[in-house]
Amino acid sequence: MCRGIARCPMSWMTRYTHPRATVRPDDGPGPVSSAIRHTLRDLVVGDDRAITRIMSGGCAPIVENLDQRTVSLLRLAALIAADGDATSYQREIAAALAGGATTDDIVGVLVAVGSITGSSRLVAAAGKVALPIGYDVEADLEALPDEVTDATSRT
Repeated sequence: MCRGIARCPMSWMTRYTHPRATVRPDDGPGPVSSAIRHTLRDLVVGDDRAITRIMSGGCAPIVENLDQRTVSLLRLAALIAADGDATSYQREIAAALAGGATTDDIVGVLVAVGSITGSSRLVAAAGKVALPIGYDVEADLEALPDEVTDATSRT
């Protein structure tokens, strides 16, 4: 049985992971605004209105510090993790490019989340990312000599 946070024999992470741990305001990177507290509290309790507001894109005050490029790249990462459909990829990639992202940024997101999402999601997402950034992988593969295509299919 634990004797409290101060005397708990657990690791230094105890104050963040222990069931009785409380995170003091000075533990974070800075003060948490009331809008953020309200949103997180509503989400934690599963408030239907908050969820509906977020799902419909109605959280502009909270994401106003993020530019369109960043928001679209984050949404692309979520699509990769959730195995989104090709139309959603096209929409988010177009928004990211319009917001100033480069094709390197977009492929960088794919590679960055690959170790978390796993190989099947990574492979599925690669095909959905290629066309919207202007790269036709199938046409490129057809143009390769047969011996190169055979070697890549064996690896």
